[in-house]
Amino acid sequence: MSQSSFRLYIETNFLMSIATGRDPEAVNLLSQPPDGLLFAIPQICFLEALLVLRQEEKQRNQLKNQLDQQIGQLARDRTSQNANLLLKLLQEASFTNQELIKDVSTRLFDAIHLLGQTAELITISGAILDASRESVLIADNADNLILHCILSHARSDLQTTKRFLTENRKDFGTTLVQDQLKSAGVDKTFWRTNDFSQWLSSRPSRDDSSGEALHGEISP
Repeated sequence: MSQSSFRLYIETNFLMSIATGRDPEAVNLLSQPPDGLLFAIPQICFLEALLVLRQEEKQRNQLKNQLDQQIGQLARDRTSQNANLLLKLLQEASFTNQELIKDVSTRLFDAIHLLGQTAELITISGAILDASRESVLIADNADNLILHCILSHARSDLQTTKRFLTENRKDFGTTLVQDQLKSAGVDKTFWRTNDFSQWLSSRPSRDDSSGEALHGEISP
């Protein structure tokens, strides 16, 4: 990694924020990353995101079943104009609900593909598994394992500028977790992609010949 590069750790929430469409800034950051930015993500996050997708699909299918039940009842009413109007609306809602499932799935797999091509994928080692079992920094087992993946990876390279982006302030925002991240060289955590983008755009550019920081170089 060149001196002008820096690493941004992300986790499952980043993938799901893209899949659910709740964070357009995350889409932009992933599809058009600035020069020098390298994503790093624990591989377990891909599996966790697929499990969340399955739950999302389950909830959407439950809604479909409820809508289909109402559609079947309304279809029996042959005289009420209101019943006929509601029937059409629910049929449209059922169709749109199914299309939304496809949207979520497509956006998730697109994000997985991009990260698979460009990001550093952090594998789980025996040492990481032992550390996550022996040092419970987060009550949720999956998030605790994700954190230990990031800590292990960050400690392997203390020279590179590192940042962390997550929406999960509840688990990753505790003093204990933040102190561990900082001790591993992850000096700052951002809770929204927009906050990270604003920080990024505020960093000074440098001129190569003047000895100032190069364009795209991020200082701690």
